Amino acid sequence: MKLWPAVIKQLEAKEPEVRKGTAWVCGTAVQNNPEAQKAFMENGGLEPLLKLLRDEKDASVRSKAQYAISGFLKHNQAGVEAFDKLNGFDVLQDILTNSTEANMVRKVVFLYNSLVFDDNSINLTERLIKNGTLQNLQKVLVKYTKEEEDEDMVEKTLRTIHTILTKSSTSPSNELKEQCKAAKDKYGADNLGLVESEWKDLL
Repeated sequence: MKLWPAVIKQLEAKEPEVRKGTAWVCGTAVQNNPEAQKAFMENGGLEPLLKLLRDEKDASVRSKAQYAISGFLKHNQAGVEAFDKLNGFDVLQDILTNSTEANMVRKVVFLYNSLVFDDNSINLTERLIKNGTLQNLQKVLVKYTKEEEDEDMVEKTLRTIHTILTKSSTSPSNELKEQCKAAKDKYGADNLGLVESEWKDLL
């Protein structure tokens, strides 16, 4: 796509609405499109997009940057490796830990699940356990079980925790088992999207 350089340049436009619209265009173009994902990366699109996600002050722009990054990374191992080299997972970890925007946290939780499920080359699953991401997912689970009401957040967090544990052949700690049980008791097993065998893995 010969238009990529001109499009990518607009990610650094002065006007927030232009940055937001450009991130949306990028995200829509690369989603489920390996050729577009490759062209976007080869034209240097990932770095300015990641900068928006990390530094942008406008919440709506950050949201669209997150949308675009998710579309770029899914089913794109080369893109995941490039994202890793730019310390992109540190940015995701920061959102998971510090963001007060529930929808941003939700998107990161969902993205982690997809990336762990597809991980074949950067040992992401083990890294998420060692670098504290699994513990931070537990904090999200507790927050939206005990402090705030968000069944969808809890469902996505449980799903991601389960994927990390099963992919790494890790048994849940007693603390995590108790947290999962508390979520199950509050929202009901039937409402949280896990089948009986998955609940056994967590409990």
